[in-house]
Amino acid sequence: MIAVVENSLQTVHLSVTSDCRRHCPMCHDRTVIPAHMAFDTALQLGRDAKALGIQTLAIGGGEPGWWPPINRFVEEAECGTIPKLAITTTMPQAFADRDNVELHVSWDEDHELGSYGYLEALVGIEITLKHKRTVGLNHVVTTREWLNKALKLPVRMILLLGRKPEVWNVPVWAIGAAKAARKIVLVDSCSMPPCKQVLWSLHIRWDGTVAQCSHVQVGRRPFEGLQSAWENRKPGVCPKERL
Repeated sequence: MIAVVENSLQTVHLSVTSDCRRHCPMCHDRTVIPAHMAFDTALQLGRDAKALGIQTLAIGGGEPGWWPPINRFVEEAECGTIPKLAITTTMPQAFADRDNVELHVSWDEDHELGSYGYLEALVGIEITLKHKRTVGLNHVVTTREWLNKALKLPVRMILLLGRKPEVWNVPVWAIGAAKAARKIVLVDSCSMPPCKQVLWSLHIRWDGTVAQCSHVQVGRRPFEGLQSAWENRKPGVCPKERL
Protein backbone atom coordinates (compact mmCIF):
# COMPACT_ATOMS: atom_id res chain seq x y z
CA MET A 1 0.00 0.00 0.00
CA ILE A 2 1.33 3.43 -0.94
CA ALA A 3 1.27 6.00 1.84
CA VAL A 4 -1.12 8.90 1.24
CA VAL A 5 1.08 11.99 1.15
CA GLU A 6 -0.82 14.96 2.62
CA ASN A 7 -3.96 13.20 1.36
CA SER A 8 -4.16 15.66 -1.52
CA LEU A 9 -3.15 13.90 -4.73
CA GLN A 10 -6.53 13.81 -6.45
CA THR A 11 -5.90 13.46 -10.17
CA VAL A 12 -3.46 11.40 -12.23
CA HIS A 13 -3.18 12.13 -15.94
CA LEU A 14 -1.66 9.43 -18.13
CA SER A 15 -0.55 10.24 -21.67
CA VAL A 16 -0.28 6.64 -22.76
CA THR A 17 0.89 7.14 -26.35
CA SER A 18 2.30 9.71 -28.75
CA ASP A 19 0.58 7.98 -31.66
CA CYS A 20 -2.06 10.07 -33.39
CA ARG A 21 -3.03 10.06 -37.05
CA ARG A 22 -5.30 13.10 -37.10
CA HIS A 23 -2.49 15.46 -38.22
CA CYS A 24 -3.80 18.48 -36.34
CA PRO A 25 -1.51 21.42 -37.21
CA MET A 26 -1.00 22.62 -33.62
CA CYS A 27 -0.47 19.20 -31.98
CA HIS A 28 2.44 19.16 -29.52
CA ASP A 29 2.04 15.60 -28.25
CA ARG A 30 2.54 13.64 -31.45
CA THR A 31 5.95 12.21 -32.36
CA VAL A 32 7.26 11.15 -35.78
CA ILE A 33 7.90 7.63 -34.48
CA PRO A 34 5.02 6.62 -32.18
CA ALA A 35 5.98 5.83 -28.59
CA HIS A 36 3.82 3.95 -26.12
CA MET A 37 3.66 3.53 -22.36
CA ALA A 38 4.22 -0.11 -21.45
CA PHE A 39 1.06 -1.88 -20.33
CA ASP A 40 2.71 -3.12 -17.12
CA THR A 41 3.77 0.43 -16.26
CA ALA A 42 0.27 1.77 -16.82
CA LEU A 43 -1.29 -1.10 -14.88
CA GLN A 44 0.98 -0.52 -11.88
CA LEU A 45 0.18 3.19 -12.03
CA GLY A 46 -3.50 2.36 -12.02
CA ARG A 47 -3.17 0.02 -9.07
CA ASP A 48 -1.09 2.56 -7.14
CA ALA A 49 -3.63 5.27 -7.89
CA LYS A 50 -6.42 3.05 -6.62
CA ALA A 51 -4.43 2.39 -3.43
CA LEU A 52 -4.24 6.16 -2.94
CA GLY A 53 -8.00 6.43 -3.19
CA ILE A 54 -7.95 8.20 -6.56
CA GLN A 55 -11.29 7.60 -8.22
CA THR A 56 -10.52 8.50 -11.85
CA LEU A 57 -7.53 8.23 -14.17
CA ALA A 58 -7.47 10.79 -16.98
CA ILE A 59 -6.25 9.04 -20.14
CA GLY A 60 -4.90 10.98 -23.11
CA GLY A 61 -2.23 10.89 -25.78
CA GLY A 62 -1.72 11.15 -28.68
CA GLU A 63 -4.88 9.26 -29.41
CA PRO A 64 -5.56 6.64 -26.70
CA GLY A 65 -7.50 4.58 -29.22
CA TRP A 66 -4.21 3.81 -30.97
CA TRP A 67 -2.44 2.69 -27.79
CA PRO A 68 -2.04 -1.06 -28.50
CA PRO A 69 -3.13 -2.34 -25.05
CA ILE A 70 -6.03 0.10 -24.55
CA ASN A 71 -8.66 -2.65 -24.52
CA ARG A 72 -6.75 -4.63 -21.87
CA PHE A 73 -6.48 -1.47 -19.79
CA VAL A 74 -10.20 -0.77 -20.09
CA GLU A 75 -10.88 -4.36 -18.98
CA GLU A 76 -8.87 -3.67 -15.80
CA ALA A 77 -11.10 -0.66 -15.11
CA GLU A 78 -14.21 -2.73 -15.75
CA CYS A 79 -12.95 -5.34 -13.27
CA GLY A 80 -12.24 -2.63 -10.68
CA THR A 81 -8.53 -3.35 -10.31
CA ILE A 82 -7.80 0.24 -11.36
CA PRO A 83 -9.90 3.41 -11.05
CA LYS A 84 -12.52 4.61 -13.47
CA LEU A 85 -11.08 5.95 -16.74
CA ALA A 86 -11.81 9.35 -18.25
CA ILE A 87 -10.63 8.98 -21.85
CA THR A 88 -10.06 11.99 -24.10
CA THR A 89 -10.41 10.75 -27.65
CA THR A 90 -11.47 11.27 -31.25
CA MET A 91 -12.77 7.69 -31.30
CA PRO A 92 -15.54 7.70 -28.67
CA GLN A 93 -17.61 5.00 -30.37
CA ALA A 94 -14.76 2.53 -29.74
CA PHE A 95 -15.45 2.81 -25.99
CA ALA A 96 -19.15 3.64 -26.01
CA ASP A 97 -20.34 0.32 -24.56
CA ARG A 98 -17.53 -0.10 -22.03
CA ASP A 99 -18.26 0.08 -18.30
CA ASN A 100 -16.43 2.31 -15.81
CA VAL A 101 -15.34 4.64 -18.62
CA GLU A 102 -16.35 8.26 -19.20
CA LEU A 103 -15.60 9.88 -22.54
CA HIS A 104 -14.48 13.32 -23.62
CA VAL A 105 -14.33 14.11 -27.34
CA SER A 106 -11.74 16.55 -28.67
CA TRP A 107 -12.97 18.81 -31.47
CA ASP A 108 -12.00 22.34 -32.49
CA GLU A 109 -10.44 24.30 -35.36
CA ASP A 110 -7.18 22.37 -35.19
CA HIS A 111 -8.95 18.99 -35.40
CA GLU A 112 -11.03 20.24 -38.34
CA LEU A 113 -7.85 21.35 -40.12
CA GLY A 114 -6.42 17.91 -39.43
CA SER A 115 -8.48 14.87 -40.34
CA TYR A 116 -11.19 14.93 -37.64
CA GLY A 117 -14.07 16.91 -39.00
CA TYR A 118 -17.24 18.18 -37.36
CA LEU A 119 -19.45 15.53 -38.94
CA GLU A 120 -17.25 12.67 -37.71
CA ALA A 121 -17.24 14.19 -34.21
CA LEU A 122 -21.04 14.54 -34.29
CA VAL A 123 -21.61 10.96 -35.44
CA GLY A 124 -19.20 9.62 -32.81
CA ILE A 125 -20.98 11.55 -30.06
CA GLU A 126 -24.42 10.43 -31.22
CA ILE A 127 -23.35 6.77 -31.30
CA THR A 128 -21.81 7.08 -27.85
CA LEU A 129 -24.96 8.67 -26.40
CA LYS A 130 -26.87 5.51 -27.28
CA HIS A 131 -24.82 3.77 -24.59
CA LYS A 132 -23.88 6.53 -22.14
CA ARG A 133 -25.90 9.28 -20.50
CA THR A 134 -23.38 11.98 -21.30
CA VAL A 135 -20.26 12.79 -23.28
CA GLY A 136 -17.88 15.67 -22.59
CA LEU A 137 -16.22 17.93 -25.16
CA ASN A 138 -12.67 19.32 -25.03
CA HIS A 139 -12.37 22.46 -27.15
CA VAL A 140 -9.30 24.59 -27.80
CA VAL A 141 -10.63 28.14 -28.07
CA THR A 142 -9.57 30.07 -31.18
CA THR A 143 -12.46 32.15 -32.56
CA ARG A 144 -16.13 32.74 -31.78
CA GLU A 145 -17.12 31.01 -35.02
CA TRP A 146 -15.42 27.75 -34.09
CA LEU A 147 -16.69 27.84 -30.51
CA ASN A 148 -20.27 28.49 -31.63
CA LYS A 149 -20.05 25.47 -33.92
CA ALA A 150 -18.71 23.33 -31.07
CA LEU A 151 -21.56 24.46 -28.81
CA LYS A 152 -24.04 22.91 -31.26
CA LEU A 153 -22.67 19.44 -30.57
CA PRO A 154 -25.00 17.39 -28.31
CA VAL A 155 -22.83 17.46 -25.18
CA ARG A 156 -23.69 18.72 -21.70
CA MET A 157 -20.17 19.52 -20.53
CA ILE A 158 -17.40 21.43 -22.30
CA LEU A 159 -13.80 21.91 -21.23
CA LEU A 160 -12.37 25.11 -22.69
CA LEU A 161 -8.62 25.14 -23.27
CA GLY A 162 -5.97 27.53 -24.52
CA ARG A 163 -3.66 26.46 -27.33
CA LYS A 164 -0.55 24.74 -26.05
CA PRO A 165 2.23 25.54 -25.66
CA GLU A 166 1.98 29.13 -26.92
CA VAL A 167 -1.35 30.21 -25.39
CA TRP A 168 -2.22 29.40 -21.81
CA ASN A 169 -5.41 31.38 -21.28
CA VAL A 170 -9.09 31.10 -22.17
CA PRO A 171 -10.86 34.38 -23.03
CA VAL A 172 -13.74 35.50 -20.84
CA TRP A 173 -16.09 35.78 -23.83
CA ALA A 174 -15.67 32.04 -24.49
CA ILE A 175 -16.72 31.15 -20.96
CA GLY A 176 -19.74 33.43 -21.25
CA ALA A 177 -20.77 31.92 -24.58
CA ALA A 178 -20.56 28.37 -23.25
CA LYS A 179 -22.60 29.27 -20.18
CA ALA A 180 -25.19 31.03 -22.35
CA ALA A 181 -25.49 27.79 -24.33
CA ARG A 182 -26.39 26.08 -21.01
CA LYS A 183 -23.33 23.89 -20.94
CA ILE A 184 -21.52 22.72 -17.84
CA VAL A 185 -18.31 24.70 -18.28
CA LEU A 186 -14.84 23.69 -17.13
CA VAL A 187 -11.76 25.80 -17.89
CA ASP A 188 -8.13 24.76 -18.27
CA SER A 189 -6.46 28.14 -18.04
CA CYS A 190 -3.37 29.49 -16.32
CA SER A 191 -5.13 32.85 -15.89
CA MET A 192 -7.81 31.48 -13.57
CA PRO A 193 -6.39 30.52 -10.16
CA PRO A 194 -6.37 28.37 -8.18
CA CYS A 195 -4.57 26.00 -10.52
CA LYS A 196 -5.85 22.51 -9.75
CA GLN A 197 -3.00 20.84 -11.63
CA VAL A 198 -0.38 22.44 -9.37
CA LEU A 199 -2.35 21.74 -6.20
CA TRP A 200 -3.63 18.22 -6.71
CA SER A 201 -2.36 16.47 -9.80
CA LEU A 202 0.45 14.67 -11.59
CA HIS A 203 0.96 14.11 -15.31
CA ILE A 204 2.85 10.97 -16.39
CA ARG A 205 3.80 10.66 -20.04
CA TRP A 206 4.54 7.77 -22.40
CA ASP A 207 8.27 8.67 -22.35
CA GLY A 208 8.56 7.85 -18.64
CA THR A 209 8.57 11.44 -17.39
CA VAL A 210 6.40 13.23 -14.86
CA ALA A 211 5.39 16.83 -14.18
CA GLN A 212 2.83 18.50 -11.97
CA CYS A 213 1.16 20.01 -15.01
CA SER A 214 0.29 18.54 -18.40
CA HIS A 215 1.26 21.86 -20.02
CA VAL A 216 4.94 21.30 -19.18
CA GLN A 217 6.94 19.96 -22.12
CA VAL A 218 10.51 20.62 -20.92
CA GLY A 219 12.14 20.18 -17.54
CA ARG A 220 10.14 17.05 -16.79
CA ARG A 221 11.55 14.51 -14.31
CA PRO A 222 12.03 10.75 -14.68
CA PHE A 223 9.01 8.97 -13.22
CA GLU A 224 9.91 6.64 -10.36
CA GLY A 225 6.52 6.02 -8.82
CA LEU A 226 3.54 8.05 -7.65
CA GLN A 227 4.71 8.46 -4.08
CA SER A 228 8.19 9.62 -5.09
CA ALA A 229 6.82 12.00 -7.71
CA TRP A 230 4.36 13.51 -5.26
CA GLU A 231 6.91 13.90 -2.49
CA ASN A 232 9.42 15.59 -4.82
CA ARG A 233 7.07 18.17 -6.27
CA LYS A 234 7.12 21.83 -5.21
CA PRO A 235 3.67 22.39 -3.70
CA GLY A 236 1.77 25.42 -4.92
CA VAL A 237 4.50 26.51 -7.34
CA CYS A 238 3.58 26.74 -11.01
CA PRO A 239 6.08 24.55 -12.88
CA LYS A 240 6.05 26.98 -15.82
CA GLU A 241 7.52 29.65 -13.55
CA ARG A 242 10.54 27.46 -12.85
CA LEU A 243 11.45 26.86 -16.50
